[in-house]
Amino acid sequence: LRSKDFVCLSRTPDRTLSVVVGEAFLGQAGLPREVAVERDWAALRLDTGALGRSVAPGALPALAQVLEDARLEARMVSSADGDVFLFRARQLPQAAAALLRAGHAIRPARRLCTAMPAELATRNA
Repeated sequence: LRSKDFVCLSRTPDRTLSVVVGEAFLGQAGLPREVAVERDWAALRLDTGALGRSVAPGALPALAQVLEDARLEARMVSSADGDVFLFRARQLPQAAAALLRAGHAIRPARRLCTAMPAELATRNA
């Protein structure tokens, strides 16, 4: 998750605070040493704003089911205009492949993603 613009804050009832930010932001933050930092995450964003109102409510559960069937552990963050699936960066190619096999479309965000697995590139050409 490289974006310096991605920021998500949450707090559980027992007051555990979770802050999710892009790694580019970490270089600017100057965090204390005692703050636990997990690195090497990647994201896929479901742009619900681009979907029609009749399609958007079923999109998140459909994608989540595909990822679960592929035995991928994703964490989700939701906002008013979209949902973000967070994965360990090493799992992003498998997540993209599972979604493509299920007939979903994926497009790059601001930067190019890891290359598509060869068997999918020839199948979806």
